[in-house]
Amino acid sequence: MPLWPVAQQNRNADQIAAEIQRAAMRAQEDFGTDLTLAVVDYANLIPRTAGSRAQNRDQEMHEISMRLKTFALDEKVPVILGAQLNRKTDMSESGRPLLSHLRDSGTLEQNADIVIGVWPITNYMEEKEKQRAINGFQEGWEPYVLSVLKNRDGAVGD
Repeated sequence: MPLWPVAQQNRNADQIAAEIQRAAMRAQEDFGTDLTLAVVDYANLIPRTAGSRAQNRDQEMHEISMRLKTFALDEKVPVILGAQLNRKTDMSESGRPLLSHLRDSGTLEQNADIVIGVWPITNYMEEKEKQRAINGFQEGWEPYVLSVLKNRDGAVGD
């Protein structure tokens, strides 16, 4: 299945949804298949939608995430919405992301069905442990952990 970069900078949630919808139509026309996934990176750069009544960034993020979630449910296209963590993660001993580390976490966490944190397991290891952990990986590569921090319909964990 081909990849189409559909969203460019300075697109609001409505424009992103429209571009994903066009990509879904192209997938159907060109390949006779449904669009299987849309990835939007990253939420914190999406500007407010025209006509928004949001009074602050938290409300804007709520509108953005709800617009994309509604689109995903209506069109049956899963949408991954990338977001940035705040710097509290750097201060934690393990470097493990928590839901509270998510920027604009109240609205993004509330609207998300699944929240996954990605972190390099070797960041906070002693050098000897780090060498053992990356043993077997190609030069320049290292292991990352995907932590399911929230899952409406299932388990959480690494």
